[in-house]
Amino acid sequence: MKKIHLSIIALTCSCSLLMGCISVSHGKTLDKNIRYQKKEECFMCGNEDRSLFSLYNEGIGVLNFNRLEIYPLLSEDDDSGSSSTINTNGENKTIVEIDRNNTRKITDVTFRLKKDSRPDAAEMSSVMCEECANSILENNTYDMSFIDLATKEIIPLEDDRVQFFVGDYAVHKVSGTMKEQDKTLEYLVFFAPETK
Repeated sequence: MKKIHLSIIALTCSCSLLMGCISVSHGKTLDKNIRYQKKEECFMCGNEDRSLFSLYNEGIGVLNFNRLEIYPLLSEDDDSGSSSTINTNGENKTIVEIDRNNTRKITDVTFRLKKDSRPDAAEMSSVMCEECANSILENNTYDMSFIDLATKEIIPLEDDRVQFFVGDYAVHKVSGTMKEQDKTLEYLVFFAPETK
């Protein structure tokens, strides 16, 4: 009788473990069931007319991965005063504040990052191919980044990166603060062409 009882317990445990494995496996399968755009229809790398980047050919901007929007920061040709914008990536996600001084060619960019400020495969899949979405997920911690509008290079937000250059533009991190689960990263972007 003890052998039968132990066998039933062992069988129950095995079934529980198996069910756990199936549910874990099922969770991964859900991610694989995301339907991505075909490569030619991808807004990142697809047909040039459909690509998000067909609107820009120079300068530096902020790229919002989940909404796939570009917020241009400075342009060599624009010297029309000042402007301020606030853009969001949805509830509990990143807010980016952009204060442009086009006359001086300086822009102050502040990222207000929340605990859920991450790239989202399901959101990106509506406009992106799987290869582009996977590249963003692998190389970016946050749901926004800087982007070189001339080369289309994505420059991830990194907590320890203090300064970098994009073409004729310099980007300098002014501050980074952490409050509970929120983080603020502030940058100055300015036109700084190399002297010849």
